Amino acid sequence: MELILLIGALIVAWLLFTGLVNIVKTTVKTAFTIALVFLALYLIWGVNAGELWATVQSLPEMFFSLFDP
Repeated sequence: MELILLIGALIVAWLLFTGLVNIVKTTVKTAFTIALVFLALYLIWGVNAGELWATVQSLPEMFFSLFDP
């Protein structure tokens, strides 16, 4: 009985570990992509962080104004 519990606990621990590793990998990829996009916007067009954040905050308003009669 104890051997079965040990094997089950090891399987659950392995699944949790691989799930957490996948989450961390996805988070790092997303952060790296955002950093590359921001760097490109800054270097090519001179867009700074404040301008970018202001535009991101106004996206819902811009979206709803498309459907405003």
